[in-house]
Amino acid sequence: MGATVLRIHFTCEDLTKVVFNDRLLPACEAVLGLQMLLRTDQRPRYGQWRARLQGQVPASVRPLRDLVAPQGWIPDFLTPVLRDPSSKATLDAIKATPRRKVRAEITRLSTTGRRPGWLRSLADADTEALTAVTEALDAWNRVAIRPHEAWMQAALDADMAQKSTTLAQRGLDTVFRRLHPAITWRAPVLTLPSAIDADVDLAGRGLCLTPMVFCGPLPRLRVSDDSDEMPALAYPLSFDSGVSNPLAQGEPDRGRSGVTALERLLGGTRSTILHAIVDSPGLTTAGIAQRANVAMATASEHATVLREAGLVISHRDGPRVRHYATATAAALLAGRARAAVGRVERT
Repeated sequence: MGATVLRIHFTCEDLTKVVFNDRLLPACEAVLGLQMLLRTDQRPRYGQWRARLQGQVPASVRPLRDLVAPQGWIPDFLTPVLRDPSSKATLDAIKATPRRKVRAEITRLSTTGRRPGWLRSLADADTEALTAVTEALDAWNRVAIRPHEAWMQAALDADMAQKSTTLAQRGLDTVFRRLHPAITWRAPVLTLPSAIDADVDLAGRGLCLTPMVFCGPLPRLRVSDDSDEMPALAYPLSFDSGVSNPLAQGEPDRGRSGVTALERLLGGTRSTILHAIVDSPGLTTAGIAQRANVAMATASEHATVLREAGLVISHRDGPRVRHYATATAAALLAGRARAAVGRVERT
């Protein structure tokens, strides 16, 4: 018997509405991250992160743990698709989930195995039960995601830069073909592995491509009951643990290490390199060496310092390593430019 797949059918209108989400979804990452914590695979990606959380998960996370299995489907109401992806907006949306939706999803969840009795209250959309879930999600987010948010956003920024370059140079067809090894694109149908075999008609709504750190190892399609809501295809954000792993970094120490990193950044050569990477996303180490007129080893060292400061993220591309500026780097250079203009205007 063949593998089951989802076939996503695009019309011309759908293709004109394909967009990328370029903002980190902390609460959704937290829900998927909990599932990843309960697994033992993908150690190069998540091993260090799991090890750091040993003994650090508060007991208040238990209500969320009761809703998330190590594999398979997660109730959709835990990961609402919102225009405002902030944690507060997500928690508010979970609390406001329609009763019929909560009941239907808890009923579906109960068919997958034994579940604690308190879920009956949740199925009735009991206010206290929903509050317990959102408080559990908030507590889990604080220990599992928040320390890594800046680095996760940097990885997402790099992915957006890669996709933007591919789209500009090779078109949407190539973007789809390179989205994920498990995804097949034969226009006008995008095919991905699934627990069920089904056809999905986008019906002119388009598709939001959503890179996520904890979506793995396979892509996930989210289609809302709301006919006006754009379907979302979450796919695992690629990163090379040997070069740059957003989960291997903790929250920067603003009072000490962050200042030190910025002090190390100050200098003509490194400033030239950072400007070059901002101007040319995907610049290789060899390209950096050429732009800055330095040796390859020196270029690699400077790129490492920039990466440690959270200003650059790097991806391996065959024998080469390509470098992308983060949003923080762009904001830093923009701030310097504004300051320079201000000095000129005052003189």
